[in-house]
Amino acid sequence: MPRKPGPVEDRRAQILDAALKLFAEKGFKGTSNQDIARAAGISAGLIYFYFDKKEDLLFALLEDRITEGGTPLPIEAFKMLPPEQVLPMLAHIALSRLDNQDTVNVVKVVVGEMLQREEVRAIANTNVNRLLETIGSYLAFQMEQGRLRQDDPILCAQTFIAGLIATIMRRQLLADPRMLGLSADQIVTTVVGIFLRGMRPE
Repeated sequence: MPRKPGPVEDRRAQILDAALKLFAEKGFKGTSNQDIARAAGISAGLIYFYFDKKEDLLFALLEDRITEGGTPLPIEAFKMLPPEQVLPMLAHIALSRLDNQDTVNVVKVVVGEMLQREEVRAIANTNVNRLLETIGSYLAFQMEQGRLRQDDPILCAQTFIAGLIATIMRRQLLADPRMLGLSADQIVTTVVGIFLRGMRPE
């Protein structure tokens, strides 16, 4: 049975939650440790018990919310199943992970910092490539089986994910009423349907 987080883990998570919200709203440079402490309801000095400096807090946040939080997609278990069955499942998993304010806040932080920090670009690239390679390996296998037309599987994986991301950004960043009115099933049916029609064997 998993161990419940103790007070130390709870307090650390509380600091990370406050930092994520503020970094997304005000930017990394525009946020002080005092701001984070106030939002977390703690003293500013307590932050230094967990993080030596603000940069350490930033990278702990990215590690926690991107690297460790990104559990692998269950591709291998479904490799033999056809795309019509697997792609809707993958799209629903992606929506459940990405279509929320916390994820959009992480994206804002990454975009805001990756032009300034090589380490942030590296974290973003590593995780995007891991996702694309996972989906790309499934698509490549389906191409070998003749279920999908031959093409670059990584570019195809990127195209598949891009349809979902564009919808999520319009929902979460732009609060587009039309996109907000769509259910997850409607989004998945449309994105997967368009993708599969384009990937039919020639």
